[in-house]
Amino acid sequence: MVAMTAPDIFTYQNLSDLQELTIVLQQIEGVGQVRSLTSSDAVRGSEWGGIELSPLIGVIPQDLDALAELKRTILADPPMYSGSMVAPTADAALVVVEVKPQADAVSVAAAVQKQLNRPPQRRGGSLCNGGDSGLKPSLSRFHES
Repeated sequence: MVAMTAPDIFTYQNLSDLQELTIVLQQIEGVGQVRSLTSSDAVRGSEWGGIELSPLIGVIPQDLDALAELKRTILADPPMYSGSMVAPTADAALVVVEVKPQADAVSVAAAVQKQLNRPPQRRGGSLCNGGDSGLKPSLSRFHES
């Protein structure tokens, strides 16, 4: 598990960084799936009584009004997103990295940490993983309101 913290996750820059991190972590050998706001599906009921899945965040909006609406929509849906994938205060987001059953979890964790240690090219938020002392305070944000 990786936490990204920033004053506001819902900026174009921070969501772009979250999306880039999600893609980079997905490419690590031994990783089965990576889930974040930028890789999750929105689950909605259809007019025919079925369920429709579509990307929660397709193209990241650059317009401030569209970003504000996206933030309102996601934070208004606890526990699906708010409190689980993003803190209700919108200052932290989780990236969940699932390790394939046959993979060496220690090697995968080392590869994840190596990616987190890369110098940020443009990152506006900070990152910490399950082994960092900073993760516990980051996770506590998910239970604040």
